[in-house]
Amino acid sequence: VPSGKAGKYYIHGKIFFNDIASTDATQAIRVYKNGSQVAFGSRRTVGTAGRDATVSVSDILDLSVGDYIEIYGYTNAGSGSLGSGNPYNVFEGYKLVE
Repeated sequence: VPSGKAGKYYIHGKIFFNDIASTDATQAIRVYKNGSQVAFGSRRTVGTAGRDATVSVSDILDLSVGDYIEIYGYTNAGSGSLGSGNPYNVFEGYKLVE
């Protein structure tokens, strides 16, 4: 957060997992503020391998000058890939006017 821009922020992330190899897998997305997890989203795919999955997370965070946000994705599905580019993977944040 730059100087003079502290306040409430809407944070959103989305990750697209393509061709999940496992028939029982978890996909997750986590939001970190200054290195600590503050929000989490997940889903589980059950059934036929080769399925796609999208996970997303949104939260409103109080951010101070110097704070930073990171988003991480995880799956235990084995092989597969991430969709590339927008609209498949999104990381966005907007300052809310109070």
